[in-house]
Amino acid sequence: MSMQFPQSPAPSKTETGVLEAKRSRNGRTVVGLGLIFIGLAWVLLLWQAYGGTGSEIAAFSEGERAELIMADAQNVILTAFLLAVGIWNVATRRSNSKAPLVAALVLVGLELVLGIINVVDVVTTTGEMPNVLSLIFRIAILAQTIRLLRFKPVNPLLLQLP
Repeated sequence: MSMQFPQSPAPSKTETGVLEAKRSRNGRTVVGLGLIFIGLAWVLLLWQAYGGTGSEIAAFSEGERAELIMADAQNVILTAFLLAVGIWNVATRRSNSKAPLVAALVLVGLELVLGIINVVDVVTTTGEMPNVLSLIFRIAILAQTIRLLRFKPVNPLLLQLP
């Protein structure tokens, strides 16, 4: 004789849709805020690294100054893109648009590659292991973005629910 357990009814399509819409909104918010956090970390890093080098720049040769200016310009552009895509993801968290997620995927992928190159460079030049926590954070945002891109489209009316 087999024991029979009471079975709960299967969730309806509306309940499933509401749960998926909520997960999509929360996931997009996490991706957006994560990108904003990384962007603000870059702003602080740039402020700390280049805030006090004004008097030291005069001692650099012309080639070193050009290299420093190019590196600064790249960092400022990357920071601006991180903040813009982060804000875009937070602003469009109640939509089905995949464009902000694709932009976040590309940007975080690029940031991850640059971070790995930086870690390899620091290890080979100084022999010390840098902090890889930021790389782990970027990998988590990359995984979240990929997970959100794999979601099925949700009814736009369900995305408007609280």
